[in-house]
Amino acid sequence: MENNFAFNQLETTREKLINELHALSDGQLAYKSSPATWSINEILEHVALAENGIWQAVRQGLAADADPARRAEIKMTDEEVYNKTASRNYKANSPEVIKPVGKFPDAAAALAFFIKRRNPTIEYISTTQDDLRNRFWNHPFAGTMDLYQTIVFIAGHSERHIAQIAELKQQDGFPKE
Repeated sequence: MENNFAFNQLETTREKLINELHALSDGQLAYKSSPATWSINEILEHVALAENGIWQAVRQGLAADADPARRAEIKMTDEEVYNKTASRNYKANSPEVIKPVGKFPDAAAALAFFIKRRNPTIEYISTTQDDLRNRFWNHPFAGTMDLYQTIVFIAGHSERHIAQIAELKQQDGFPKE
């Protein structure tokens, strides 16, 4: 089944995010290594908002007619979409609409919002018969992706920020409890 790659990446990154957050104190969740960096709370808010926003792009793309002629616009494989999105080797600026602004009262609420959106995405990719390969999304930085790659992008985006959380937890000043 072609959808296995996206399914596996979505499930794996959901579990990795939950595990990275396990048993963190309020102080750890709020820790910032500098005023310019995001705390784990802020990273989690961003991931939750992005999860929802990117899914909205998928929904909009599904409403469009399939257009196989646009396949020529695709410049990356599914694995390249995932790996480039997940990579922490370059800095990316978040669109304003998914920058953390304190939308959630705490990490538990942000994680619940993330899971509430992620679980149906996993269910969708495991059962869909929709023509995801001939419907498209134009990401402002990554360029044209088909909707299957857009779902892969969702998982890669999570992986990127899971790595960011892990990096923050390794900072010398990160609270021990």
